[in-house]
Amino acid sequence: MPTRRQRKSRRGEPKRHLWPWVGLGALGVATVWMSSRPRPGPAPVLPPLHEGPPTRLPDGVELAWIPGPAGALRLAERHPGGRLAVVFVHGLGGRLEQWSAQLAGLGPALRALALDLPGHGESDPAADGDYSVPALAAAVGAALDAGALRRAVLVGHSLGALAAIEYAAGHPERVAALLLVDPSGDQTRMPPADRSAWLAAVRDDPRGECDFNFRHFLGEARPEVAKAVLESLEATPAAALVAALEGSAAYAAAAAMERYPGPAASVVSELNDLPISLHRLCPELPARRLRGVSHWLMMDRPSEVLEALWDLLERI
Repeated sequence: MPTRRQRKSRRGEPKRHLWPWVGLGALGVATVWMSSRPRPGPAPVLPPLHEGPPTRLPDGVELAWIPGPAGALRLAERHPGGRLAVVFVHGLGGRLEQWSAQLAGLGPALRALALDLPGHGESDPAADGDYSVPALAAAVGAALDAGALRRAVLVGHSLGALAAIEYAAGHPERVAALLLVDPSGDQTRMPPADRSAWLAAVRDDPRGECDFNFRHFLGEARPEVAKAVLESLEATPAAALVAALEGSAAYAAAAAMERYPGPAASVVSELNDLPISLHRLCPELPARRLRGVSHWLMMDRPSEVLEALWDLLERI
């Protein structure tokens, strides 16, 4: 049975690229980069923050559905009396439960919220079909409005990091700080032919391409994390996946970061260190690098993602 890498495209060429939504360009570039680096030693093993499956919400989380710009959005909240709010935004094909460990790890002084983006989790699909980065940022804004939050710390993963950046750039007065967890790269900096090629592959076979690439970027994940991520992907409508990937490909993330004047930091996997990665394009953006993790850092190593958040909070 041939693998997806061995299957031919319509033009008869083998598919050689992996997606740039985690900061990667063509597979050839990634292969050269990885082979030129020394292999890291074993990563430290940290204890889990709470018992049970990685997507089981902790006690004390309240769920609600709020009005969004293009349909109802699901919102989770814990510690509503906290003095400072932290809003978590998942990535492509994700859902708010992917932040369960972080929701469990924040103490009562921090008001913790997480949302399902449009077309993801249990939020409504976008009624207008708009899954561009500005549209996803508007959903983040709806979560802040629903919580009556004057200011909040935004924590975004992958595609959700782009939505957080866009909201912060447009509303810096409402964003106390920005933590980017393995953010998507600035795909406008890719060669147009490469960008067009991977988008064409996604449009041609969205389910197959998503599954293949997700499995690649889950290579370092624990089995229970991989299972949860793939189940969430399968539950996400194909139309939302395609439109969101098209939107991220057109988004100038580095320029948006330059418009945001507040504190920011990132925590990244080893794969996310190529020319279009945001911490490479924005030298002022600090990056904490984690070894031996998948793209879903917050599920693989929740304690270290929280440590990055604590470090950022100390700055503000």
